[in-house]
Amino acid sequence: AISSVWDEFDSACRACRAEVSGLYCGMAIDSIPRRVLFLDFDGVLHPEDSRQTGMFVHMDAFANVVRAHLDTVDIVISSSWRESFAFVQLLEFFPEDIQDNVVGMTPVFEKSCSNGMRGKEIAAYCKRHGLEDADILVLDDSRAMFDAGDAARVRWVNPQTGLTTEDLEHIGAFFSGARHAGCTHTDNSFCM
Repeated sequence: AISSVWDEFDSACRACRAEVSGLYCGMAIDSIPRRVLFLDFDGVLHPEDSRQTGMFVHMDAFANVVRAHLDTVDIVISSSWRESFAFVQLLEFFPEDIQDNVVGMTPVFEKSCSNGMRGKEIAAYCKRHGLEDADILVLDDSRAMFDAGDAARVRWVNPQTGLTTEDLEHIGAFFSGARHAGCTHTDNSFCM
C-alpha cells in the first residue's frame, strides 16, 4: 500500500505542475484557534528518502501527540503535496480521529520552491484567516523555503530522519501552551 501511495504521488507530481495561484481550502475557520500547526510532509512525517522507510512512518507518533490536544489544536497543511492532491485527498493520509483537526491548507503561489515562498504562503493564510494573534508553529525540513525572519516560528526537522522523539516533545509542549516552545523569540513574523 505504501508503494502505491508513493507511485500515485510521484505520478501526480509529474502530471500536475500547472501554475496555481491563490488556492485555499474552502473550509471556514469559525474562531481563532488557540494553537495552529503548519505541517510539511516530506522530511517530517517520513524521511526525505521515504522509498526505503515508507511513507508517513511518523504519522502514528504525530497523531498520538495531536490526540492529547484535540480541543486546542488546528493543523494546516503547508506541504508541497497540496499542489498535487485535493484537500479531501490529503485528509485521507491522517487517522480518522484527528481529521477534524486538519482545517485547511496554505495557498500555493507560483514557483513555490523559491526562497522564502513557504513562509509567504503561511503568512497569507494567517492574514486571510485572522490568525494575527494565534500561537503558531511550523514543522518543516527546508530552510530555503523560509526567510531568515521566519525562523522563530519554525521547528526544523532533520530531513534524513523525519520527526524524532525530541521533535514530538517540542510539539507536545507547544500544544500544551508553551508559547513558541523552546524559542526565546516572541514576534509573530508569519502573521503580520
